[in-house]
Amino acid sequence: METALAATIDVHTQEGLGSGFVVEQRGLAVTARHVVDEGGRSAREVTVRVFLAGGQTRDTTAAVFNSHRYLDYALLWLAEPGPYPTLSLGNPGGLRHTDVVFALGSPSGLSKTVSRGIVSNPRAAMQGIEYIQTDAAISGGNSGGPLIDRTGHAMGINVLGLRSESGSVDAAHFAVPLDYLWSDIRSAWERGREACIGAGYCRSCGHTEHTAPTWYCRACGLKTSDPELDGQQMRGGL
Repeated sequence: METALAATIDVHTQEGLGSGFVVEQRGLAVTARHVVDEGGRSAREVTVRVFLAGGQTRDTTAAVFNSHRYLDYALLWLAEPGPYPTLSLGNPGGLRHTDVVFALGSPSGLSKTVSRGIVSNPRAAMQGIEYIQTDAAISGGNSGGPLIDRTGHAMGINVLGLRSESGSVDAAHFAVPLDYLWSDIRSAWERGREACIGAGYCRSCGHTEHTAPTWYCRACGLKTSDPELDGQQMRGGL
């Protein structure tokens, strides 16, 4: 658990606070897309607080270089190269009903908070996405933090909890399984920080363009920059 807590980070934007976690010691991190949203578009840079030995903290910046609005995830490279404590990635497909899980993050800004629960449904289908449903407490500030199993492996990204007219639904908190973004994580590992940050990034849909970036997004078609000003290069969006 100590390693998992050390790998969990706070993510600060102009809109508020969320959580995230480091998955590669050079500073590759994961959070929720809605954590880095600013006015409907993804931030390009956020402030991150990392936790050091002896209870010390350090604030640094991180570049958002890939995200997915529908699946609600975002990938970051921390500005300082590390090495950082990391979370090992598990296999969400192996989760079963009643497996014990833990949600890590900073609800209401309370860093290093852990809530314990069980898997209520390992494949809860909503709007075409199969979430990990759990009764582990997830509150504001937990979003983007990891859902881990009892061996300390990250299984998902905490993203939301359902509410009824009478309040929150205890057994209806949800995490996006990490296998949805495994290929993007692997690609970022292989390309490295500079290649990822230097690629074109659409702040609307979150698409990353590594080959011949353009002034429009090839994924959603949105104009992302002024070709008269920047030589027709997509660099960070509107």
